[in-house]
Amino acid sequence: MFLITDRHKAYASIECKLRAEGIDSSLRYFSEKLKPKYAVQVVREPEKGKSLSVFGKILSVPATVLLSLI
Repeated sequence: MFLITDRHKAYASIECKLRAEGIDSSLRYFSEKLKPKYAVQVVREPEKGKSLSVFGKILSVPATVLLSLI
């Protein structure tokens, strides 16, 4: 898990996984505790037919989509 801060406050929490099997429990936990502006789970193998998924306030995105934006 990666945490990006801005002025000592949580800005973005990023979890990297091989497969999309729901949101990782540690990402859920730390997102609730730290309340970052963004919480993202990056997956190498997304669910078939899905390019983005939203679970509450957490975004699940394929690595290919995220890296294409850089």
